[in-house]
Amino acid sequence: LEFAVVAVVMALLAWFWIRAVTDVQIEAEKAVVGVHVRHMQTGLQFKVTELIVAGRTGEIAGLIGQNPVQWLPQPPQNYLGELEKPPAGSAPKTWYFDRRSRQLIYVPGARDLLGEGGREHLAWHVEAGAGGREGGLMGVRIVQIP
Repeated sequence: LEFAVVAVVMALLAWFWIRAVTDVQIEAEKAVVGVHVRHMQTGLQFKVTELIVAGRTGEIAGLIGQNPVQWLPQPPQNYLGELEKPPAGSAPKTWYFDRRSRQLIYVPGARDLLGEGGREHLAWHVEAGAGGREGGLMGVRIVQIP
């Protein structure tokens, strides 16, 4: 009887420990993805600033739909590049830019990052953002696609 009680307690402790480790892994992956996207946003802001300083504000609109990975010092780990069609059976934790949809795609390792709706991946694109300053200066931003 004592052995059975100890075995049940050990099994419960193991289950709680495994669940806690899984939760930490999910949060870590979410943080890494968030950091990459924020770095891309910062790179985009630097590019816009560069165009403004150079007096080439008319080129800002041309950033819409571009691959935001180009504004990083180096691409994320497991970045497959710019692809014409999604790779068959994408490996978990893989990034790629879909040229047809003009979206940056991330295939998460943790399905919990996808939320509801049965999606297979997370996606972002560069779109027109807040603007409207005098002279019609356009802003751009990286937005996650729901």
